[in-house]
Amino acid sequence: GAWRAEPPAWAASVAPLLLGRKLVIARCAVRVYAIVLSTSQVITGAWRAEMTLGHYLEELSTMGATLPVHSVRTNMLDKLRLRYSLPRALRAHLVGALADNTSLRLLDLSGRRMGDDETEQLAVLVLNSPVLRELRLARNHISDRGGLALEAALRGDGVKLELLDLERNHISDPTKDLLRKAWRTNEVRALLHQHDLLL
Repeated sequence: GAWRAEPPAWAASVAPLLLGRKLVIARCAVRVYAIVLSTSQVITGAWRAEMTLGHYLEELSTMGATLPVHSVRTNMLDKLRLRYSLPRALRAHLVGALADNTSLRLLDLSGRRMGDDETEQLAVLVLNSPVLRELRLARNHISDRGGLALEAALRGDGVKLELLDLERNHISDPTKDLLRKAWRTNEVRALLHQHDLLL
Protein backbone atom coordinates (compact mmCIF):
# COMPACT_ATOMS: atom_id res chain seq x y z
CA GLY A 1 0.00 0.00 0.00
CA ALA A 2 0.92 3.65 -0.14
CA TRP A 3 3.48 4.82 2.39
CA ARG A 4 2.12 7.23 5.00
CA ALA A 5 4.24 9.24 7.39
CA GLU A 6 3.38 8.63 11.03
CA PRO A 7 3.68 11.52 13.51
CA PRO A 8 6.56 11.16 15.96
CA ALA A 9 5.75 9.68 19.39
CA TRP A 10 6.37 12.98 21.22
CA ALA A 11 3.74 14.83 19.13
CA ALA A 12 0.84 13.52 21.22
CA SER A 13 2.31 15.00 24.41
CA VAL A 14 3.22 18.34 22.80
CA ALA A 15 -0.18 18.95 21.16
CA PRO A 16 -2.07 19.68 24.44
CA LEU A 17 0.68 22.10 25.47
CA LEU A 18 0.39 23.99 22.19
CA LEU A 19 -3.39 24.11 22.50
CA GLY A 20 -3.15 25.37 26.09
CA ARG A 21 -0.70 28.07 25.01
CA LYS A 22 -3.05 29.21 22.26
CA LEU A 23 -5.92 29.44 24.77
CA VAL A 24 -3.81 31.54 27.15
CA ILE A 25 -2.83 33.88 24.30
CA ALA A 26 -6.48 34.18 23.23
CA ARG A 27 -7.60 35.01 26.79
CA CYS A 28 -4.85 37.62 27.14
CA ALA A 29 -5.89 39.16 23.82
CA VAL A 30 -9.50 39.43 24.99
CA ARG A 31 -8.45 41.08 28.26
CA VAL A 32 -6.17 43.55 26.49
CA TYR A 33 -9.00 44.39 24.10
CA ALA A 34 -11.38 44.98 27.03
CA ILE A 35 -8.86 47.28 28.74
CA VAL A 36 -8.22 49.24 25.55
CA LEU A 37 -11.97 49.55 24.91
CA SER A 38 -12.70 50.71 28.47
CA THR A 39 -9.84 53.20 28.40
CA SER A 40 -10.97 54.63 25.07
CA GLN A 41 -14.53 55.01 26.40
CA VAL A 42 -13.29 56.91 29.46
CA ILE A 43 -11.07 59.17 27.35
CA THR A 44 -13.92 59.81 24.91
CA GLY A 45 -16.27 60.60 27.80
CA ALA A 46 -13.81 63.11 29.27
CA TRP A 47 -13.37 64.76 25.85
CA ARG A 48 -17.13 65.04 25.27
CA ALA A 49 -17.66 66.45 28.76
CA GLU A 50 -14.80 68.91 28.16
CA MET A 51 -13.12 67.83 31.38
CA THR A 52 -9.62 66.74 32.28
CA LEU A 53 -9.21 62.98 32.53
CA GLY A 54 -8.49 63.17 36.27
CA HIS A 55 -11.58 65.29 36.98
CA TYR A 56 -13.75 63.02 34.84
CA LEU A 57 -12.55 59.90 36.69
CA GLU A 58 -13.23 61.62 40.03
CA GLU A 59 -16.79 62.40 38.91
CA LEU A 60 -17.34 58.79 37.82
CA SER A 61 -16.08 57.56 41.19
CA THR A 62 -18.39 59.90 43.09
CA MET A 63 -21.43 58.87 41.02
CA GLY A 64 -20.65 55.20 41.57
CA ALA A 65 -20.19 55.73 45.31
CA THR A 66 -23.70 57.14 45.65
CA LEU A 67 -25.32 53.98 44.27
CA PRO A 68 -25.10 51.92 47.48
CA VAL A 69 -26.43 54.88 49.49
CA HIS A 70 -29.53 55.06 47.27
CA SER A 71 -30.05 51.30 47.42
CA VAL A 72 -29.72 51.29 51.22
CA ARG A 73 -32.14 54.20 51.69
CA THR A 74 -34.77 52.54 49.50
CA ASN A 75 -34.30 49.11 51.15
CA MET A 76 -33.55 47.49 47.80
CA LEU A 77 -30.72 45.24 49.03
CA ASP A 78 -30.53 42.25 51.30
CA LYS A 79 -26.73 42.01 50.98
CA LEU A 80 -24.11 44.73 50.68
CA ARG A 81 -20.40 43.99 50.30
CA LEU A 82 -18.62 47.28 49.70
CA ARG A 83 -15.59 46.59 47.49
CA TYR A 84 -14.08 50.09 47.48
CA SER A 85 -13.34 52.75 50.05
CA LEU A 86 -15.46 55.89 50.14
CA PRO A 87 -14.41 59.47 50.87
CA ARG A 88 -15.19 60.53 54.44
CA ALA A 89 -18.31 62.52 53.51
CA LEU A 90 -19.80 59.62 51.55
CA ARG A 91 -18.98 57.19 54.37
CA ALA A 92 -21.05 59.40 56.67
CA HIS A 93 -23.94 59.38 54.16
CA LEU A 94 -23.77 55.62 53.79
CA VAL A 95 -23.74 54.75 57.50
CA GLY A 96 -26.44 57.36 58.13
CA ALA A 97 -28.63 55.55 55.62
CA LEU A 98 -27.70 52.17 57.10
CA ALA A 99 -28.93 53.18 60.55
CA ASP A 100 -32.51 53.19 59.25
CA ASN A 101 -32.24 50.21 56.89
CA THR A 102 -34.73 47.37 57.28
CA SER A 103 -33.75 45.01 54.45
CA LEU A 104 -30.08 44.07 54.84
CA ARG A 105 -29.32 40.60 56.11
CA LEU A 106 -25.58 40.80 55.38
CA LEU A 107 -23.35 43.88 55.58
CA ASP A 108 -19.63 43.64 54.79
CA LEU A 109 -17.58 46.82 55.28
CA SER A 110 -14.28 45.06 55.93
CA GLY A 111 -11.21 47.19 55.23
CA ARG A 112 -13.22 50.28 54.30
CA ARG A 113 -11.71 52.80 56.77
CA MET A 114 -14.67 52.69 59.14
CA GLY A 115 -13.93 54.42 62.45
CA ASP A 116 -15.74 54.94 65.73
CA ASP A 117 -18.14 57.57 64.34
CA GLU A 118 -19.32 55.18 61.63
CA THR A 119 -19.45 52.25 64.06
CA GLU A 120 -21.76 54.15 66.42
CA GLN A 121 -24.18 54.55 63.51
CA LEU A 122 -23.84 50.87 62.66
CA ALA A 123 -24.65 50.01 66.27
CA VAL A 124 -28.04 51.69 65.71
CA LEU A 125 -28.54 49.36 62.73
CA VAL A 126 -27.65 46.32 64.88
CA LEU A 127 -30.10 47.41 67.56
CA ASN A 128 -33.02 48.25 65.28
CA SER A 129 -32.76 46.01 62.24
CA PRO A 130 -35.39 43.26 62.11
CA VAL A 131 -33.36 41.11 59.73
CA LEU A 132 -29.58 41.81 60.00
CA ARG A 133 -27.78 38.50 60.56
CA GLU A 134 -24.16 39.14 59.57
CA LEU A 135 -21.96 42.22 60.11
CA ARG A 136 -18.34 42.19 58.97
CA LEU A 137 -16.13 45.10 60.09
CA ALA A 138 -12.66 43.54 60.08
CA ARG A 139 -9.52 45.56 59.22
CA ASN A 140 -10.95 48.98 60.03
CA HIS A 141 -10.07 51.79 62.47
CA ILE A 142 -12.49 50.86 65.26
CA SER A 143 -11.33 51.44 68.84
CA ASP A 144 -12.99 51.03 72.24
CA ARG A 145 -15.61 53.72 71.61
CA GLY A 146 -16.98 51.88 68.59
CA GLY A 147 -16.61 48.54 70.31
CA LEU A 148 -18.61 49.73 73.33
CA ALA A 149 -21.35 51.09 71.06
CA LEU A 150 -21.68 47.64 69.50
CA GLU A 151 -21.56 46.01 72.93
CA ALA A 152 -24.51 48.11 74.10
CA ALA A 153 -26.43 47.28 70.91
CA LEU A 154 -25.83 43.54 71.36
CA ARG A 155 -27.61 43.69 74.72
CA GLY A 156 -30.78 45.03 73.09
CA ASP A 157 -33.96 43.00 72.93
CA GLY A 158 -34.72 41.47 69.57
CA VAL A 159 -31.22 41.79 68.08
CA LYS A 160 -30.98 39.15 65.32
CA LEU A 161 -27.22 39.28 64.65
CA GLU A 162 -25.62 35.84 64.29
CA LEU A 163 -22.11 36.78 63.12
CA LEU A 164 -19.99 39.79 64.05
CA ASP A 165 -16.45 40.16 62.66
CA LEU A 166 -14.26 42.79 64.33
CA GLU A 167 -10.86 41.21 63.69
CA ARG A 168 -7.78 43.41 63.19
CA ASN A 169 -9.20 46.59 64.69
CA HIS A 170 -7.91 48.60 67.68
CA ILE A 171 -10.17 47.27 70.41
CA SER A 172 -8.63 46.63 73.84
CA ASP A 173 -8.86 43.29 75.63
CA PRO A 174 -11.25 44.59 78.35
CA THR A 175 -13.66 45.82 75.67
CA LYS A 176 -13.37 42.51 73.84
CA ASP A 177 -14.36 40.77 77.07
CA LEU A 178 -17.43 43.00 77.34
CA LEU A 179 -18.33 42.19 73.74
CA ARG A 180 -18.06 38.46 74.46
CA LYS A 181 -20.35 38.78 77.49
CA ALA A 182 -22.88 40.82 75.53
CA TRP A 183 -22.75 38.27 72.70
CA ARG A 184 -23.73 35.48 75.09
CA THR A 185 -26.68 37.37 76.62
CA ASN A 186 -28.87 36.59 73.61
CA GLU A 187 -30.56 33.18 73.76
CA VAL A 188 -30.08 32.52 70.03
CA ARG A 189 -26.42 33.53 70.01
CA ALA A 190 -25.76 31.50 73.16
CA LEU A 191 -26.47 28.41 71.08
CA LEU A 192 -24.10 29.49 68.29
CA HIS A 193 -20.41 28.65 68.13
CA GLN A 194 -18.05 31.11 69.80
CA HIS A 195 -16.25 31.64 66.49
CA ASP A 196 -19.31 33.54 65.23
CA LEU A 197 -17.94 36.48 67.21
CA LEU A 198 -14.58 37.28 65.64
CA LEU A 199 -12.30 39.54 67.66
